[in-house]
Amino acid sequence: MFTIKRIKISNIKILWLFLVGILGISCFIFWRDYCTLKEATEELYALQEEYRSYLTTLKQIIDELAPNGEQEESTENDSADEKKKQSNSSGEFEIVDRRPAYLKQSLLNYIQEKDLNIDMDEIDRIYESYMDHTTERISSLRKCKLRSSGRQSVQRPITRHRRPYARDIIFSWPLDREHFWISSFFGRRKRSDGSWGFHRGIDLAALRGTPIKSVASGKVIMAGFAQGYGNTIIIMHNDKYKTRYAHLQKLKVKTGQIVRRGQLIGTVGATGYVRKSGRDASHLHFEVYRMGKQINPLYYLA
Repeated sequence: MFTIKRIKISNIKILWLFLVGILGISCFIFWRDYCTLKEATEELYALQEEYRSYLTTLKQIIDELAPNGEQEESTENDSADEKKKQSNSSGEFEIVDRRPAYLKQSLLNYIQEKDLNIDMDEIDRIYESYMDHTTERISSLRKCKLRSSGRQSVQRPITRHRRPYARDIIFSWPLDREHFWISSFFGRRKRSDGSWGFHRGIDLAALRGTPIKSVASGKVIMAGFAQGYGNTIIIMHNDKYKTRYAHLQKLKVKTGQIVRRGQLIGTVGATGYVRKSGRDASHLHFEVYRMGKQINPLYYLA
């Protein structure tokens, strides 16, 4: 009788251990599914925020395309074009318009992005012809308008946008194109206090830890922490050009190191002074220097 009871107790212990094992395995599976669901949810929230920013930009574009009559001359358009850059602290895109100067620059950026083999001088000639035609059309419309009102026409000088320098070097993009979007352009933008400042590079918004590559071969002349820029890398490519990569999370190179085009030099982060509208402000601040002066990087990116 005593033996039978011991056997029953032993069986109960085995059954208990079996149930505890099943419960532990189930908890582990549920915990793993929870972590996966949490990551998917965070990614979904991030996509939702990006989708909302797209909707805001689309609404602004629709408002811009509303019929407002004939456009003014290129001189007035240039100043208006600067005022319509909405690269503020919320990281919105630049408002798209249909002015000849803006369309030309958009076409040049598209050609550089797609690596199309097109002569840039030919593009300049095409747009000069187009702008001359547009100027003649506006002048004729004004003459008709002034003739009907009895006033004489006064033609104003026309200014044209040109690339400030010949493109004697071509840089590759520091991030893979499918891993970022341009959150702030080169030029005037509002500071967090509402005043106007000047952004001397471009911001490429990307997930923290995204690999950063050297845009061309050169020598690392600075790799460390810089005031305002955070973790920063500066590469001297030749006697004329150097590039800066700022707000990095990790540095993968050292000062004095020789790097080649496309080599991993760091990862995207949010160190230094950054502005953010959501949970994460991770981005790459990228600058191009020509003879020590900061210039628009979009002119030199392939």
